[in-house]
Amino acid sequence: MIKKLLSLSAIVALTATTIVAQTNMGFETWGPTTASPNNPTGWETFNTGNFGGPNGTTQETADPGAGSISAKMVTMTGFGALTGGADTIAGLLALNGDLLGGNLIGGVAYTQKPISMDLLFKSAPVGGDTCVLFAQLQHYDVGSSSTVVDGQAVFMINITVPVWTSFNIPFNYFTTDTPDTLIIFAASSAGGTITTGLPQPGSTFWLDGLVINNPVGVNVITNTERIAAYPNPASSSIKIALNNTKATSIKITNITGKTVKSVSVMSNVVNVNVEELPVGLYIYQVMNNNDVVYTNKINVVR
Repeated sequence: MIKKLLSLSAIVALTATTIVAQTNMGFETWGPTTASPNNPTGWETFNTGNFGGPNGTTQETADPGAGSISAKMVTMTGFGALTGGADTIAGLLALNGDLLGGNLIGGVAYTQKPISMDLLFKSAPVGGDTCVLFAQLQHYDVGSSSTVVDGQAVFMINITVPVWTSFNIPFNYFTTDTPDTLIIFAASSAGGTITTGLPQPGSTFWLDGLVINNPVGVNVITNTERIAAYPNPASSSIKIALNNTKATSIKITNITGKTVKSVSVMSNVVNVNVEELPVGLYIYQVMNNNDVVYTNKINVVR
């Protein structure tokens, strides 16, 4: 039995202790945990259904943003008996968190410095509430025996957005150091997580299709040569116009980073068959041998 759950404001201050590879960035895989009957694999939530508490983070299957399942977070009441205090807590997602282990925020090993993150979302905050997605890159500094924040990407929305919408949030960097950990968490209420306001019951935040973009340190150029993909969205095939860009292949990955297709470049316009790919968001990378020349998103629809 859970004797007392940590408050969200205290949990946010914790640093990662468990380091694993990041997975399930599209929330397609779910399963039971000690505290919850159904959690997204690789993510922690405040679901406490196995102890008689609420389940604020659930699957969205009726109207997913990409693939067949999205994450739906709802701020709910009914936590008081478990926390011994706060009764209203946001629906939450924390990459590689551990609720019962005392490190809800978690984190994964990560040494790159990305420029941005893509997401798909819907939102319905109530009572002046704000939904939030927060990513942080950090490293442990041996000299000071403390955690140093290297960069952050923050998305906050305080209005209702009823249809799935794509958004790109940049990482802002505070140091030139190399991070060792990536933290990602999202919540249906900013209150109690990154602000001092109170979470409002019923605030809802849907999330899907997280993509970490363009790590700094690889050879990436800007799109000065007007590389373009069309039609986009596409249902059966998509053309990628290279316009004399030096390239050897086109690589397509899904939102978890798995390569699903690779096509050799034989001309300035490359036709890529996407008919066999499941509906969803993908990333295409224009490659010159082992260097990434350009990257962008494509949507496969039916």
